[in-house]
Amino acid sequence: MLKPTTKGIIGKGTLFLDFLRRKRVQDEKYLLKLLHYIHNNPVHLGFVSQAEKWKYSSYNSYTNVEKPSSIEREEMLKYFDSKEDFLGYHKSSVEYDFMNLE
Repeated sequence: MLKPTTKGIIGKGTLFLDFLRRKRVQDEKYLLKLLHYIHNNPVHLGFVSQAEKWKYSSYNSYTNVEKPSSIEREEMLKYFDSKEDFLGYHKSSVEYDFMNLE
């Protein structure tokens, strides 16, 4: 049974907040590593063999810019010179040194 939320406000109980560890994105290097991590995590966990096969990912929205999307792709794509650079970055090995799970 779920613990009731405080004062009937949906989404504010400990069920929703205990696991969150927020960290402000303060530089481009960290932002790009996050993008790589988000798109490649399903591959790392063995859910799919390639990032583009994970249907819940925003990855395909970035690779198919002709398809309508609510994602503001231009903000992230400006960090890459071309679609090939974007694809190459995602296939490269990136060290997730920002992952401090203490």
